[in-house]
Amino acid sequence: MDDLHAPTVASGPTSRPTANGTDSKRSLQELIAQKDNLEAELSALGSVLDSHGVNMNTSLMTFDGFPRADIDVAQIRTTRARIIRLKNDHKALMAKLEVAVQEQFASSKPSEDGPSLAHRLNTTTEPRPVPSAAPVVEPPFAKVNSVVPDSPAAQAGLQAGDKVTKFGWVNWSNHERLSKVAYIVQQNENHEILVKVLRESPASENYASVCSFVLCDSSTFLKFWLEDKCRETFLSFLPKSDLASLRLACHDFSVRAGPALFSDLSITFKTNIFTRPARLAALDRLGFYVKTLHFNLPHTADTFLPPLIEPDTGAELSFTYTPQVDEPSSPRRPKYGDIGTTEILTRQYPPSFHAATNVPAFVRAFSSLINLEHLEISCPGYDVRNRYRRSIVDYALISLRIAVEKNSLNSLESLTLSPIHPGGLMYLSPILGFGASPRSASRWSRIRHLTIQVDTLPVEGATCEPDQFKLLQTYIRNFQSNLESLNFRWIGHKGDLPVKRPSLASAPLTGEHPAYAQSTSKARPRGPRPLHFPKLKRIIVENISTPAADVAAFVEAHRRTIEELNLEDMELTSGTWDDALAPLIKRARNHRKLETADIPIMLSPNAESAPFPTPMERLEVADRDGGRKSLRMSKWLASKSKNSSARKVREGLIGCEQQLKKMLRGSAFPWRS
Repeated sequence: MDDLHAPTVASGPTSRPTANGTDSKRSLQELIAQKDNLEAELSALGSVLDSHGVNMNTSLMTFDGFPRADIDVAQIRTTRARIIRLKNDHKALMAKLEVAVQEQFASSKPSEDGPSLAHRLNTTTEPRPVPSAAPVVEPPFAKVNSVVPDSPAAQAGLQAGDKVTKFGWVNWSNHERLSKVAYIVQQNENHEILVKVLRESPASENYASVCSFVLCDSSTFLKFWLEDKCRETFLSFLPKSDLASLRLACHDFSVRAGPALFSDLSITFKTNIFTRPARLAALDRLGFYVKTLHFNLPHTADTFLPPLIEPDTGAELSFTYTPQVDEPSSPRRPKYGDIGTTEILTRQYPPSFHAATNVPAFVRAFSSLINLEHLEISCPGYDVRNRYRRSIVDYALISLRIAVEKNSLNSLESLTLSPIHPGGLMYLSPILGFGASPRSASRWSRIRHLTIQVDTLPVEGATCEPDQFKLLQTYIRNFQSNLESLNFRWIGHKGDLPVKRPSLASAPLTGEHPAYAQSTSKARPRGPRPLHFPKLKRIIVENISTPAADVAAFVEAHRRTIEELNLEDMELTSGTWDDALAPLIKRARNHRKLETADIPIMLSPNAESAPFPTPMERLEVADRDGGRKSLRMSKWLASKSKNSSARKVREGLIGCEQQLKKMLRGSAFPWRS
């Protein structure tokens, strides 16, 4: 099983011989140029193998017979096959060169290039080996800050300051914020792990290995190129065309310039946008570079769908769409519920509709965008007159939302909808949208930066709060837990403040049934809860028409967290700007005050020191003029804790113990002292 992916190429020359023997009559200079081209291509292919850490004999299978997941097996096989073909061509070309050189020196006319031919040509018939001594310098993705003494890392030779370029099969393009490093450590406990690092030598920086890889002999340029800040700053100022040309210079330029060139990707939805194998292969190779994705879904005359017609009767058919999230288990399984509906949709709807409902293709494409940070969705060309017609754009938005929810896009934190039609908010909603799952809301709640530019619709009837505004607030409510910045704008005429408190106005009940009277008298009308963003720091709203009370209520609720408030092109229907921004005025709070003062205390010079009395100590019984005995107790005995009448009775019995004994001695209760 080990040779399952070994290339099978016949030996001998692979170049097709030219008719009439014209190939054998080629000049010596042409043969030398062809030889140089072959050797340059062999060198480049050898660098490709080195970038994967393999050679011509490395096994591409695991111990249990499956293809290895840490390398690109298809690319390695293709590279190996190409190297074998070039070696065969090189061998045949060297044989022709040997004959051509002998004929050149054996001729009577001396060659003008005699002294340099022996130096330039390698007359041996063996092809040059593919250079593999120059290691591939991959971009580092982690830095070692400290190494614990006597640890496995210290025993392996790691030092503080080393830059990790490879940790097992994890490199700079697939580490996923170092989560895969922890996974490898967990899976390879008590086993060896191959770790490649870059270490700077303080004595002398040797760039010999990099020179052959970057194809440059200038150590000054190499120092500039290998410095991350200098290189990234330089690449950030280059236009796209120059970056594309730079990637053609050498392999290292191609790797380093890739993130800057493909960080911003734009995709316009078409019929075969996610079904062509070449485009999917390109996304697999370059998808991890993408940081910002612009997904364009333009409204055109072809995107609006006609009504479905029954072929036999000519009646209009109703169709309820249910997204098919997973790949069908059988190719014969109907895509749209039943076989009859699937056949009608296939015949009457264009291919772009079926491409928009191909949810597995969207999920497959977005699985390559593992480092996506900003998703921008644009639906230009919307016509208000067609708002009641079905559009292919709406079905594509459903597939796009499900693709984001199915993939673990942990870096996604910014969302831009500019422009978006009102119905698109419903199809993008993780709660109201088709095919929403319980975990849909948790995926979208990670968004921290939200930008919305939505088209306005004319308000029908006398309703003060149209359904479009309710749908907008329902959509924004999904992001309120972690949202830090909000940028909103109405396209068209001015609209309401999207974050205002929902109104509690409801239509009165006109029925005369007693149940209506009971419900209106006891139950209070409850509207939706107002929007609250506990982490909101920045908000920008444009083209708004709202009363000052709504602005003041929002500012008052978020005055502790908000840092920037930008109100562009806002019209106040009632109140003034002083009323709207009144909560921003600092109000004096009633704080507790602590006052200190020096109070003099004078003690009597004749005061005699006496022991401090205990709480229950009886001092003396004093006789007064009235003949009544009294007892002086300690002044700091609590008087409020006991009843006054009980205290008087008790104090009256003090000193009369003997009389009380005589009285009770002959009673039923004997007194014993």
